[in-house]
Amino acid sequence: IPRPPALMTALPAPPSTPPRPRLPALASTAVPIGDRTFHILHPASQDELLEFYCYQPPEPSTSAYSFPADSIPYWGIIWSASLALASHILLTPRITSLFSPSASVVELGAGLGLGAAAAAAAGAGLVTVTDVDELGLEVAGRNV
Repeated sequence: IPRPPALMTALPAPPSTPPRPRLPALASTAVPIGDRTFHILHPASQDELLEFYCYQPPEPSTSAYSFPADSIPYWGIIWSASLALASHILLTPRITSLFSPSASVVELGAGLGLGAAAAAAAGAGLVTVTDVDELGLEVAGRNV
């Protein structure tokens, strides 16, 4: 029995999806604080980092990319607040004196981990970094 012509038509090919952008390379920036210099790893290109995080394949009905708000990599830059925290830890003697081998420090939302690195340099025995972003957490751990 021959099939009706409508059932014999092929479905259209799905639109091609461009490959996900590659994770950007890391660079190191020297951050001097007092008599110490920290070499902080960070993404070499903020544009490439944003492309990596914001990449969402186009919906089949459109060719537009979406940029979800929860995909913004706030961890990828050295924030002035982290510079202020690290400076306060290392340059304020009464604060620096609080860090000893028995001191434990947790940096919440560590970003690149500069504050935690300063706590370790001041002598804290155990320093823990936390962040919601796994990749950011990995880079912060390398900076401490």
